[in-house]
Amino acid sequence: MNTDQVAALVLPLAEAAGLLLYDVEQKGATLRISIDGPEGVPFAALERLSREISLSLDEADASGGSYLLEVSTPGVERNLRSTQHFSGAVGETVTIKTLPGPEGRQRYRGDLVAVDDDVVTIDDEERGEVRVPVHDVESARTIFEWGPAPKRGKAASSNTSHRSTP
Repeated sequence: MNTDQVAALVLPLAEAAGLLLYDVEQKGATLRISIDGPEGVPFAALERLSREISLSLDEADASGGSYLLEVSTPGVERNLRSTQHFSGAVGETVTIKTLPGPEGRQRYRGDLVAVDDDVVTIDDEERGEVRVPVHDVESARTIFEWGPAPKRGKAASSNTSHRSTP
């Protein structure tokens, strides 16, 4: 069973739970299924859906042998592999690595501005606005950026009380 067939089997299960099938990926003997929801995915729902998926795959004899099933959310730094993934990430910071081309393999990092006709537009930190066809993308993911680091010594001084001596 290929990933498209697995997706066709999992999609109705996810939808029945009020969730979204984000991605299906096979790497060696590991079958990764990413599930998302409009407001995240409660752990209990993910656990229940994981059991349903496992039973359905076993009934369909999905692997033709043994496999390791991973059912999880895509996470805050999620892989972007389809036009739909890119569309859902507009406005976020992303990193993109292209397939080798005439100018070699390119790497971009910046805000994802738009997705039109299977072309993503990124405001690259170094090059400005760049358009990349989705079929030229080797790998891409969102980047979670933590807030600015506290200034050195700032946290320690805010917890210290000062006494004045007579």
